[in-house]
Amino acid sequence: MKIFKSKKAYTLLELVIYLALFAVLSLVLVRVTVTGYNVYKTIRINRDFTEHGLTAIDTISRAVRNASSVSASSTLSASPGVLALSSSTGTTTFDVSNGALRETDVVSGVSTVGNVTGGKVTVSSLIFEKITTAKSQAVKTKITLIHTPTGRTESFYVTTVLRGSY
Repeated sequence: MKIFKSKKAYTLLELVIYLALFAVLSLVLVRVTVTGYNVYKTIRINRDFTEHGLTAIDTISRAVRNASSVSASSTLSASPGVLALSSSTGTTTFDVSNGALRETDVVSGVSTVGNVTGGKVTVSSLIFEKITTAKSQAVKTKITLIHTPTGRTESFYVTTVLRGSY
């Protein structure tokens, strides 16, 4: 009588153990991937806020520094505010239009309009305050942005002195 030698194979218990290890490792990998994606989304939202907020604040500050006076047509201490600046080269106006901060430059009778903010970030509040001292003038700006998909808000502040006023 012939004796058959058993071929090497996995037992049912070994297969169950290997499948359990594979399932655990797969769950860990999926969890790490989901966590990484959530961190990426948070970083992207923060980048959008920072990019749009700093661009808005820098653009307003640059225009205020180059201005010689704040025009009487400005809407101050209210939201949405309107800031009209006069300089030797023309006038610059900042206001909110359809949720975006808009800059209007009028130089030698030619008007140029452009949005400073846009995309997934909208302006929910824009307040300008004029500060006058015996020697100079300044403009305090507060802009509040909303990330449209998430509803998260963040505010940016700056106070800038008019160079032409001292």
